[in-house]
Order: sequence, then structure tokens, then C-alpha cells
Amino acid sequence: MKGVEFFFAGLARGDYVIRARRMGYTPTSLPIKIGNGEEHDLSVILAALPTTLSTVEIRDRSGYGASETAWEEFDKRQRWKSTNNYTVGRDVFGPLGKAPLDQALRGTQAQSLINQKAGGYAPVSINGANTTREGLPPTTGPDDVCILINGVEPVRLPLSAFRADQVARVEVYAANSDFTRTIGSHMYGLRGCEPGDGFQHPAYFVIWMRGAN
Repeated sequence: MKGVEFFFAGLARGDYVIRARRMGYTPTSLPIKIGNGEEHDLSVILAALPTTLSTVEIRDRSGYGASETAWEEFDKRQRWKSTNNYTVGRDVFGPLGKAPLDQALRGTQAQSLINQKAGGYAPVSINGANTTREGLPPTTGPDDVCILINGVEPVRLPLSAFRADQVARVEVYAANSDFTRTIGSHMYGLRGCEPGDGFQHPAYFVIWMRGAN
């Protein structure tokens, strides 16, 4: 594949996610933190998909299937930043190894959002049971929270079902702060997580796993 160059100027300081995709290649995403007056050069190499795949499989695995909508919704949410939502990136999770996600979020701005109470929705516990996704019981428990995995899969699980080294980033939304409704729209049918009238909903978490492109 021939090299393509892009130049982005005038970016405000903060955290960004660069996603690259091309039909016939595995997409990839890279987090980047921009400081005042900083310049960064990044090189991205995409791996070719097997030529034996069907057209539908190639389209989906190239990042033009269900994941396309998920990333569009992620971009929309990032444009609606407020004091009631916060995104924790890999720079926080990286050094924490196999620490449960509930512990990894302690001490970040996310903890204060989780403990807020709004619109009659009780705050959820940030202290989940010490379990893993593979060993979860089939029923929900008091530490379960409303999670959207990779922007497409709604589940109720404790935060401790995930490890810091499995996660690329976590979007945390306090109760009643899903202003784009891009999370709540996936929660219908998931008991305890459905949005109510207006913007009413419990705290939401969007967990992006490492390798999700």
C-alpha cells in the first residue's frame, strides 16, 4: 500500500484517538496526548487481510461494518464534552497491569462522576466483586453497572470484571449526562439500564477493549 500523509494543525491540548482504516486492511487506532505547543509525528502500518475472505467479511473487518457506527458515535460524544463525563485513557491504565478496573478508576475524575446522584438514580458502587468476565455468574448483583463494550455490546457487569491491561479507554458518564443519546439507544431491553424520559439514566460506562478497531 502506498504511503499517505495527513497533517493536523491547530489542535487544542488534550487527549485524541487517531483511527486509520482502508478497505482490505485491518484498521487500527492510536491514542495521543497533545500538550501546549507540541508537535508529534506518527507512523501507522496497516496489516492486509486474507484474500480468501468474502466481500462482506472484508468490509466488516476493514472497519466499515458495525464498528463504523460505533466510532462515529464515539466522535459525537467527544464533541459533547462536559463536567459530567470523562474519558480515561491507556496512559492511566498502562502502568496498572492486571489491576481490576474498579481499582484503576479510583483517584481519577471518573470516581466523582460515578458517585454522583441525580434524578432519582442512586449512585453505583465503584467497588465491584473480584471476578473476571470468564467467571461471572448468570445473575446480576449489587455492584453491576451499565456498560457498553466497544460501543456496541450492552451488558451489566461489575467494573472488576475487566482488568486495566485489557482496556484501551473508558468513557464515564454520570447519571443523566448522555446528551447525545448514543449510549442509551443501545441500552433498551437491558434491565436497570434503560433510559427514562428526557435524559434520565443511571451512570453509563463505555469500555473500549485493546485491539478493538
